[in-house]
Amino acid sequence: PFWAAYLGSALAVSLLGAVYAAQSLGPRGYLMIPLFAALYAYLYTALDSEEYALLIGSVGLFLIVAAVMF
Repeated sequence: PFWAAYLGSALAVSLLGAVYAAQSLGPRGYLMIPLFAALYAYLYTALDSEEYALLIGSVGLFLIVAAVMF
């Protein structure tokens, strides 16, 4: 099923990114794992929702731009 493949790939990419960040930032790099998990959960929700995909994407992009501004 799609969710199992998505979960496996999300875990692999998250761990790879966290290990890379840990090499650059030290042990603080492993704090990237929750950030990656939240990002992949958001993307899965947007992909899985057919009727509200545009709304979810727009709200997510708004929140990301607002976070970058502050």
